[in-house]
Amino acid sequence: PPPPPPPPPPPPPFFFHAHPGIRHFCLSRGLGDVYKRQVAELSNGGVCILPTDTYYSLSVVADKPYAINNLFEIKEIDFSKPVPILISSLLDIEKYCDISYEPLQKLANSFWPGPLTIVLPLINDFPKEINNDSGFLGVRVPDHSFTQKIIESKSDNSRATGVVFPDMLEQDLLAF
Repeated sequence: PPPPPPPPPPPPPFFFHAHPGIRHFCLSRGLGDVYKRQVAELSNGGVCILPTDTYYSLSVVADKPYAINNLFEIKEIDFSKPVPILISSLLDIEKYCDISYEPLQKLANSFWPGPLTIVLPLINDFPKEINNDSGFLGVRVPDHSFTQKIIESKSDNSRATGVVFPDMLEQDLLAF
């Protein structure tokens, strides 16, 4: 019998036009130029697709209200629904949520990075586009090295205002 065909090459990173409100989606399979393009696009208020440990997330930077509104319009999300944010660690949100609670620390250390979203009460104002003035914020640390690198690059500039948030809730929610 003939030898089996070789496996197909991995898909390259690519960009494509998909919606008038998005200059381009950034689908990532590697680092390098794609990483730099995604950081630049997010920094400029763009919308990008980021991989997480569970699925892909259509994401924007949380400190740009026009980007958040654009994402909600693109996804046709009800503006009254709060959405979680992706963070690199609890330190990213210490300005907005009390992170000193010992069980919270243990939970985060046990399950993050991973597909657990934790809902925390807010202690300071946070963009109402994200939490609908609910008084709570859903946060998650994704277990994907590429996305973690993107989030860390954004949160190094200013804690919590630079984090990226997804357009969908993850499977697990835990409220404190």
